[in-house]
Amino acid sequence: MPNKILLAPIFQNARFDTEERREGLNKLAQLADLEMEPTELTEDNADGVVGVIASSALIHPGFYQAAEKLRIISRWGVGYENTNYEIAAQHGVFVTIAPEHMVTVAEYTIAQWMATLKRVYTLNHLSHGGDFSIIRTYETNGSTLGLYGFGRIGQAVATRAKPLLGNEGRLLVYDVRSDIQELAAEYGAIAVDDPMVLFRESDTVSLHVAGDDVIVNYDCLCAMKPHGSLINPSR
Repeated sequence: MPNKILLAPIFQNARFDTEERREGLNKLAQLADLEMEPTELTEDNADGVVGVIASSALIHPGFYQAAEKLRIISRWGVGYENTNYEIAAQHGVFVTIAPEHMVTVAEYTIAQWMATLKRVYTLNHLSHGGDFSIIRTYETNGSTLGLYGFGRIGQAVATRAKPLLGNEGRLLVYDVRSDIQELAAEYGAIAVDDPMVLFRESDTVSLHVAGDDVIVNYDCLCAMKPHGSLINPSR
């Protein structure tokens, strides 16, 4: 069985084709045969696999057990979810991430923040229906932005948001990390101990956490201001 490297489906997308990517793939092809990653990685896909440039596909424990040649899982993106990295460690397999999307997600968050304050989606919908009514919009300057989660992306958002908030605006952050008070101060933000404070006091709340836990419920939404908005750029 020849050695194989499995590639995330994104590598099939011609819109992301670059000379650098082709050069990198050519180098990988010198090490092993390149195949596309299946929707899930199980023991049925394990023969000959020495490495995976993974998407968010679920990697089953059985894959690690059966892939005797496997040495590395390199996540194309941020976060270790779906990798079963504890099982990987037991089998001596390295799991890495590529936190290259922080700027993209941070800028997307800023764009969505401004779009909700300016009611871009509402105005677009109305105008396409022939309604050119004037509705109230809001400014970033002097508003309150709440960040639920203050990791790398949350911090990147804070860096971009702070100048837009102006001298009168507030940046509130909530995170369970032990150093949140000191970290928030570095970004000119205010750390809150209760996430409900974010929903109650913010004009916009942006989520920057991973996982499947429910963090926004009916009570959170009811606590928000009548014009408040919720953004979810998280995984």
